[in-house]
Amino acid sequence: MNWPLWYPSLDRAWPAGDHERLLLAAVHVDPAAAERELRAWIGTHDLDECTFSEQRLILATWNRLGPGLRDLPDAPRLAGLQRMLWTRTMLLMRECHPAFAALAEADVPMMLIKGAARAADPVGRGGRSFHDLDIVVPRNRLGDALGVFIELGWEPSSGSSAMRM
Repeated sequence: MNWPLWYPSLDRAWPAGDHERLLLAAVHVDPAAAERELRAWIGTHDLDECTFSEQRLILATWNRLGPGLRDLPDAPRLAGLQRMLWTRTMLLMRECHPAFAALAEADVPMMLIKGAARAADPVGRGGRSFHDLDIVVPRNRLGDALGVFIELGWEPSSGSSAMRM
């Protein structure tokens, strides 16, 4: 198989360990197979030690299969995880609202993409959790958009310069 020389191996792109099981639970076309994968994963893992990426995959599966999983001993905790991640998402949306309003005031066109687009839709909010928002602005308005963010005091969470936003 040919792959880019800068990418050492396609094996690195495949989920490691039990992440594959959670990924299958989240996206499997057969709901019964997805449920088996999630039940198997939950049976061997402590929810207290889940990573954020694992929480997001669990949430995606719970949103698809929740009613069929109510018999799980961890069902109340999974429902709580869903509420917690939804709350985080709503807090992030509220924090970003002034920036969206300022971009609109500056007539900078923008488009929400990925999870942000789903979170903007009240129907899609429950099924997606995220810790950042992705927007697209026209290339010729990038300077204006960055100016809005800088004026609002936004800076990259990495601590790098504002030009890395």
